[in-house]
Amino acid sequence: MGKHMYLRLAKDGMHKNRQMYFPYLLTCVIMVMMDYLIVYLASCKTLSMARGGSSAQGMLGFGVAVVAIFAVFFLLYTHSFLLKQRKKEFGLYYILGLNKQNLLRICGWETLITAGISLAGGLFLGILLSKGAELCLVKLIHGEVILRYEISAFGVIKTVVLFAVIFVLQFIGASWQMMRMQAVNLLHSDKMGEKPPKGNALFAIGGAMLLGGAYYLAVTIEEPVRAIAIFFIAVLMVIVATYCLFIAGSVFACGRLKKKRGFYYKANHFVSVSSMSFRMNRNGAGLASICILSTMVLVTMSTTICMYIGSEESVKMQCPKQVSTSIRFGNIDFPIAKVEDEYRRQIEKVVKEKQVQVTKKADYLEGTVIAEEKSGYLNTAEVNFKKGIKTGNCYMVSWMSLEDYNNNYRKNEKLAVDEVLLEDPDNAYKGKTIQFNDGAVYKVKRVSTSGAENFYANAAGYPPLRIYGGQVPEGAMLIYHYDVDTTLTDSQSRELSNRILEEICNYPVWEKTAQELKEEDVSFDVRTQKEMRDSFLSEFGALLFLGCLLSLVFLVATVLIIYYKQIAEGYEDVKRFDIMKKVGMTEREIKKSINSQLLMVFFIPLVTAGLHLSFAFPLIEKIIMLMGICNRVLLAGTSAIGFAVFAGFYMIVYKMTANEYYRIVNGKV
Repeated sequence: MGKHMYLRLAKDGMHKNRQMYFPYLLTCVIMVMMDYLIVYLASCKTLSMARGGSSAQGMLGFGVAVVAIFAVFFLLYTHSFLLKQRKKEFGLYYILGLNKQNLLRICGWETLITAGISLAGGLFLGILLSKGAELCLVKLIHGEVILRYEISAFGVIKTVVLFAVIFVLQFIGASWQMMRMQAVNLLHSDKMGEKPPKGNALFAIGGAMLLGGAYYLAVTIEEPVRAIAIFFIAVLMVIVATYCLFIAGSVFACGRLKKKRGFYYKANHFVSVSSMSFRMNRNGAGLASICILSTMVLVTMSTTICMYIGSEESVKMQCPKQVSTSIRFGNIDFPIAKVEDEYRRQIEKVVKEKQVQVTKKADYLEGTVIAEEKSGYLNTAEVNFKKGIKTGNCYMVSWMSLEDYNNNYRKNEKLAVDEVLLEDPDNAYKGKTIQFNDGAVYKVKRVSTSGAENFYANAAGYPPLRIYGGQVPEGAMLIYHYDVDTTLTDSQSRELSNRILEEICNYPVWEKTAQELKEEDVSFDVRTQKEMRDSFLSEFGALLFLGCLLSLVFLVATVLIIYYKQIAEGYEDVKRFDIMKKVGMTEREIKKSINSQLLMVFFIPLVTAGLHLSFAFPLIEKIIMLMGICNRVLLAGTSAIGFAVFAGFYMIVYKMTANEYYRIVNGKV
């Protein structure tokens, strides 16, 4: 038999199975396109020249690895499923005289055709859409558009190599399966049911324990820094637990339903439960895959959209006014008040020199320290951070003098010598007096809100306390703030910030300039809102763009798994429903049975994905807190809206694939 015959058999086989091959080819094309796009964006020169482009490319570098790893596993998984549906056809070829080597040649030609179509179509679309994707990303990061078209040779080579490896692995997997199967097994593979997995109780108990452990980690973690490490551990635990519970759950649910005679022996339930029992392992694994991918889409989109929308809040939190100056004093002993006055004079000299019209000003000294509540006082000397996280006894304390409080927040508060004002937004501190270490004891006079602007992102995760008046707590890090709003343009405010930084860096302290002092002694930070906004938008815009790309990849995978699940089960069930018709089952009863089966299994992944998202919420909140986003309401809103939109899309896909399933079992395909 010549090679042209193998090629023709391969083309005929793909054409006859176009209902399964077309979605698979489309998925391969999309995966190639996505891989080229993200490699192109992560390495293209025009994007790196745009403002914020280099920072965005750093974020996209992570996406290159994610897309590549996902493409390998998902396309291998999909191809193995596709091959399983073709086993009967290969068995027929075997009976008609073709040996296993001949079948492998047919598989080889199919792989070459698939690779050719995928790479040609995917690279064409990727190159065609690359400039549009670049412009979208530049728009998100508020960068400057550079109208220059380029094709990434590195992107083309990297994509071709990656997918060549994937298709070679697919062929090796197909060869392994072909060489191991007997002809009779190939011919009757569609009639071979699955044995219930052994150790169902072990699977179920192990899965439940893993899921419970992951949920416990997610809801109990308090420290944002630790949340990042915990997140990846929890994700792995949830994935393994979901597969265990769905596979074991399928077996357990089918067994329980069969024992309920009033439920099982009804026309619309009998066939659906029997069909599920026939394919227990695959049914559970497929639903678990849909659930995990759905969760990935929900978490990715809700998080990246929240960070992008909340970027302005982060800017205001870290740079409350148009130009913000902060001077941190470290481990040196000198008269803070005097030096504070000198730095103020230097800054105001520059402001006057530049003839800047100041519309608003904040000018104060702040002390910050973490304190642990012990018996009757707040200890700042030796804080047990780990214990404090568990017991809730630690606080992030911020101190300001009463004079600065009244001047900056337009107040007229008066305090006795033994009184302080306390702002406690979380209502965490229950004491009526406050004392630091062995210092003075102050009566607490609570205030609801001060109007303070720099409630920095609390990376430690401790409840914040703001104290006004009294003595600065022992061990507090002192920071002098001088922030102004002006009538300057963005470029002028940047010039002003540079001039202020130059002036204070050259100001002598004990015959040393600030540049000669050690960083642990004193450090300066002068920033503008424009600079901060550009920085946040370049990071969060890139994350949102990457989130959209990854969500699209996960969404395509979800749709394909749902589609293949419906198609495969439709072909498996067609003979069962044909038998039921012959014994008197009506068209209406068949439709009810189909709806019963689909509704019974297809909305379980969606509900479980929503459950995963709900328990992941506290963990996600802690992680984005490190990015400067402390808006719980915004995160809850993006999560809820994201779930509602995804659920609507999921129902549309369910309806379309359910109609396809119905057409197959009724012999209309």
